[in-house]
Amino acid sequence: MVGCSPKTPPKASAAHEAPGSPATPAKREEKPTPFLKLAGREHALGVVPPGSSHAVTIQIENRGGAELTVKKENPGDPALVYPAEVSVPAGESRPLTITVVAPKQPGKFSVRVGFTTNDPDSPLLVWTATGVSVEGALAVPTPAPVQAAVPA
Repeated sequence: MVGCSPKTPPKASAAHEAPGSPATPAKREEKPTPFLKLAGREHALGVVPPGSSHAVTIQIENRGGAELTVKKENPGDPALVYPAEVSVPAGESRPLTITVVAPKQPGKFSVRVGFTTNDPDSPLLVWTATGVSVEGALAVPTPAPVQAAVPA
């Protein structure tokens, strides 16, 4: 056998390795996470009397694959939130009512309410209410947000 060299055995490919061996890293399973969906992060109260309170109900929607938790960040801020913490199962939504009290001094105002969540893409949520406090303004209830009807 002149000019022929002995064949070397082929190297084992990654496809032939056992899972988790040094040549093939083990696949990491993705854990389902919550996904927060909120239609509006701002609400305009309009012209309101000084010191008047206004309840706004928002829908917290979870479009993820794990339970979503939303919790008011600062219990000392001027808005009341009910419930202060809400858990939303995957694929569902829950109402959250935020009550804003207009300042006693006339003028423009803005109230920011912070929430922490366990959504890895939105760990902090800020909702804002704005308005103008005017002496003699009529106290008109704040309308609930309009939601599109979904055919069953």
